[in-house]
Amino acid sequence: MTHRAARLAAALVLAAAAALPAFGAGQSLRNQSTRDGAILALHPIAYWPLDDTGAVVADKTTHGNDGFYEGARGGAPGSNGGHTAALFSGIPGINLFGTNAAVQGNGARTVIAWIRTFSPDPQAIFASGFAGDGGAFNLVVGYGACPSLGVMGFNDDFYPCGRALNDGFWHMVAATYDGAGTLTLYVDGTFEASTSITYATFGQNDYIGHSNHFGAERVFQGYIDDVAVFDRALGAADIAALGRT
Repeated sequence: MTHRAARLAAALVLAAAAALPAFGAGQSLRNQSTRDGAILALHPIAYWPLDDTGAVVADKTTHGNDGFYEGARGGAPGSNGGHTAALFSGIPGINLFGTNAAVQGNGARTVIAWIRTFSPDPQAIFASGFAGDGGAFNLVVGYGACPSLGVMGFNDDFYPCGRALNDGFWHMVAATYDGAGTLTLYVDGTFEASTSITYATFGQNDYIGHSNHFGAERVFQGYIDDVAVFDRALGAADIAALGRT
């Protein structure tokens, strides 16, 4: 190969690499059908791939928990090869009004999502329940002393100062609650933190990309992809496997 041909080949490789979306540690480009299949095989009560470009945000399960865009938009670069995500930029997100996505009372549950943000500000990823004393279960980032993962329950809050997630890379985030007092957080499929806590979630004021605390919505700033809710606590092995998809 001539020097000119070698330089051209190197330039093409660099251009191709620059065209790829940024991924967090341990993540790679994979076929979206692999992730869809892995999530649906675990029987979520709702799964929103967020690849919609129309007004409706479709739940990919058979439970009919469809939402609609309230300012966020679809068609943004996704966390997975050949797949798109939703873009949130300081405006209201996705309204899940009329769904039954929020697990009630102290019931076991899991919420997972893929996120990408540069912002250190408090922002909500997924909100469920009701913004009253102990009534919510909101997956959030940046609510504590660090731009890291947490759960807001309104008096049942857990904000460990863990990994900073505002690095502009895609990260898989998850919160599991076992219904018996243990809340566990995961980032990129690996354990982040846990605590002893209980919940009393009620109502269905559910959203993706902003809080259900009206007047303090804390709209997400960045991208969200592949949000799912389960009515049980997924095990560490299941979370790790999803983190590899």
